[in-house]
Amino acid sequence: MLNNSKRNIRKRVFLTIMSVKRVISAFLVVLMLFGTLSFSSCQLFCDHSYELISNTAKCEEGGIKTYRCKKCDYEKRDKSEPIGHDYQLLSDTAKCEEDGIKTYYCKNCNNKKTEASNAKGHNYAHDFCCTRCCQPRYNIKVTIKPNSNNIEGIEFWPSDGNFCVFLIPIVKLKYLQYSYVLKNGKGKTLKKGSGVFYYNYSNNYWDSFCVLIDYKMASFNINEKYTLTITIN
Repeated sequence: MLNNSKRNIRKRVFLTIMSVKRVISAFLVVLMLFGTLSFSSCQLFCDHSYELISNTAKCEEGGIKTYRCKKCDYEKRDKSEPIGHDYQLLSDTAKCEEDGIKTYYCKNCNNKKTEASNAKGHNYAHDFCCTRCCQPRYNIKVTIKPNSNNIEGIEFWPSDGNFCVFLIPIVKLKYLQYSYVLKNGKGKTLKKGSGVFYYNYSNNYWDSFCVLIDYKMASFNINEKYTLTITIN
């Protein structure tokens, strides 16, 4: 009798445990089914409005695009192709009469590339000197006396119908006294003049001096040669 009672108790315990397991399993199934139905109902009944939230593709490598529904937050993913480089011009070393190199950089990955660049040619917007290199449109040979080695650069620029010759000295000066003679190709003197620049502040110096040539630009002939002699005293 005792053994039969123990067996009955064990049997009841076993059946109780199995019943509990069945209840738990059924509960989990219901939860999963509810989640699936909810998820499916969103897919079936939501009129999705997607927006791109990320794209892992690079210039030369494909990636993954992730979209999210603005209504229900459902997400989907698609493969994305390489986006390609977006180059912008960084520099161009070409000059008016010299070829150069164009350098481009990619805004997305900073990759750089270069290509040959043709000479730009002169731009005589002021009808006298090039806006890029300040070279005069007309054939004017400039001579600096007594020593042109003291001048680092010469630039031309229009000035109220006349023109200026900017002299850039190697050593900064407090003052500059000059005279000039402008002649045509036949040696005829067209204009002569003189002037002086003086800087009043003892600790400052002129970086450049403008020699104003009192000769109208409109008087120049494109087919004629000219000589301009500037004497620095």
